[in-house]
Amino acid sequence: MPGQTIATVGAAWRSRSWRHEHYAEKIANAQAGIQRPTLDEELARLCGIYGKTEVLGAAKRAAKAKTGRPREKDIRLMWSHLEADARTWLDGRDPFTLVSNYSIAKACTAIAPGQSEISTHRRLMAKLSKQREDWVLVQAYRLARIEYPYSTYLRTLEALIPRFPADGAIALERDLAKLAIESLHERAGSISPTYTIAEVRRELLAAEMDELSPRPLGLLNYRPALGSDETPPT
Repeated sequence: MPGQTIATVGAAWRSRSWRHEHYAEKIANAQAGIQRPTLDEELARLCGIYGKTEVLGAAKRAAKAKTGRPREKDIRLMWSHLEADARTWLDGRDPFTLVSNYSIAKACTAIAPGQSEISTHRRLMAKLSKQREDWVLVQAYRLARIEYPYSTYLRTLEALIPRFPADGAIALERDLAKLAIESLHERAGSISPTYTIAEVRRELLAAEMDELSPRPLGLLNYRPALGSDETPPT
């Protein structure tokens, strides 16, 4: 730079180098619980590296409040409507003909109109038109696992597979659910049609544990395996 000599540059470098070493020492002391560098010291070090103008600009950018349109939480706003749709679908009816996108968007807009009731209604309508069926089926999957018969759970998985063809986990879950049902059938002979898939898996686990547990000999301790034709010892 103009006006600088080797001597002045060397002096500046030694000064900067000393500040860095001093700062590193402060950091080490802080980590050891001795002393923490002050904000002024950190700013002085950064100004020595990047210059005052750059540090001031970076500080302004970091402290600047975020602007722009806030992220909408539309799925949370429509949650109860989507869950009601899912229960309608699980019961074997068609929620998409019984309840229109317009009525859902209107009900949600009445609760949270946002900055513009018209724009909020249009935004919800667009999302419902594009994603409502997917959202409803995902809700149905969540409910069917623990509240509905296993046959309904399988039906839900079958409906999800073509809508999410890239997700191989759904088809795998269907196959595993069928395997659990077949395995329990083999052990118990029959399964209550009201069992949820969670209950099927719990009963299957209990049956498998029962088969693995040792059984003492003798009539008083006799306990046949689930679904077996085993007769008591004589």
